[in-house]
Amino acid sequence: MARPKTLFPARTLGLCALIVIGVMACTRDDVHVAEEPVGSSNSTPEATLPMKTDPVIARKVMQGEWQLVAIDERQLRSGGTPSVVFGDEGNCWGNTGVNDFRTTFTLEGEDQSRVKVGPAAVTRKAGPPEAMALETLFLERFESASSFKVDGDLLHLHSGVDQNLTFQRVLR
Repeated sequence: MARPKTLFPARTLGLCALIVIGVMACTRDDVHVAEEPVGSSNSTPEATLPMKTDPVIARKVMQGEWQLVAIDERQLRSGGTPSVVFGDEGNCWGNTGVNDFRTTFTLEGEDQSRVKVGPAAVTRKAGPPEAMALETLFLERFESASSFKVDGDLLHLHSGVDQNLTFQRVLR
């Protein structure tokens, strides 16, 4: 006896279900941590609990190319400034203004706001003393970064008290 034809084969329905679930996972609103301080009068008990953020979604927030605009809150002049590209699988690469580098990063913590950058493999070209000093300071702060925050088109990497790198997203 011949099999009756179905309007949608089971494989097609299964694939559609996976796509819908994937889209729903990518549009979750829990990527950002609540802006209000813990214990503020407007916060609810639920808002004070740490939020779990999917590591894949958190990496996508950082993903892309970023140009360094400030070190330790001091603005840099344009031209020859460091830049970094965060990939989607924990890899990153960039330029220090003189040399190219490549390394890895991982996001940690329940809210995925802690970052750990691996030691960078750096080319060894020489440059002017001022550019080499900037490269040294940049790599020191970058490799010791412990947390990050994305605020619009700005990425802030924090290495400690008053030790920050501020990047601006490069739009192409």
